[in-house]
Amino acid sequence: MTLVPLFPLPMVLFPGTVELLHIFEPRYRRMLADILADDRQFGLLSTTPGTAEGAIPTGTVGTMARVETVQPLEDGRSNIAIRGLDRFVFRGFVESPAPYRVGEIERLPDSGPVASADRQDQLNLLFTRATRAARTLVDDHTPPPDLPMDGVARTYAMAQLLDLPLPARIELLVIPDSLARTERLIAMVTRELPGLEARAARHRAASSNGHGHHP
Repeated sequence: MTLVPLFPLPMVLFPGTVELLHIFEPRYRRMLADILADDRQFGLLSTTPGTAEGAIPTGTVGTMARVETVQPLEDGRSNIAIRGLDRFVFRGFVESPAPYRVGEIERLPDSGPVASADRQDQLNLLFTRATRAARTLVDDHTPPPDLPMDGVARTYAMAQLLDLPLPARIELLVIPDSLARTERLIAMVTRELPGLEARAARHRAASSNGHGHHP
C-alpha cells in the first residue's frame, strides 16, 4: 500500500497518455506546489459526476499521474499537462494536515494475455474508420497522431482518442488486461461505427452541396 495525494475528477487518464488540467481551487494549488517540490506525482481518481468525495467507494480505479509541464497564470492558477503512469485501486482516504485529499492506494499492473495479431488488426481498422469519420464531422483534415507499437499502450491510446462517454472510459480503465480491453474496444466501436460514418457522409454531402465538390 502507498499513500499519495489524490485528485478526484470525473475524467479518465489512461496510462501513457497526456491530458491537460486547469488548476484553480486553492487546495489543488497547494497540492501542485507540494508535488512539484517532491516527485511530481499524484493519483487521479476517476469518479462519476455528482459523487461526493467522501462517498467515493473503495475499489475505485484511478491512474497515477506525473506533471509534465506547468504554465502559471494569474492569481495562482495554472494550466498543467499530466502523463498517465500505472493504474491503482483506491483503498480509502486517510487523515492528513494537507487541505487536499490523501489516500491509500494499491498499484494495479497490466497483466494477462494480449490480443492476437488478427484481432489487433481488426481493431486498428475499426479505429482508423472511426477516427476518420469523427474528424470529418469537425472538418479536421490532419492525420491522426501516431499510435504506440506496444499492444498494451496502443489500446490505452485508442481509448483516449476515441470519443467515448465517461462510463465507457471508466470501464476500459478497469479492464485488467490488453486482450479483454481489445475485445471491448472492438465491441464498442463496432456498435457506434455505422451511425458515426452515416453522420460523416451526411456532413460531407452538405459541405459539397450534394455534388461531390465544394462550391
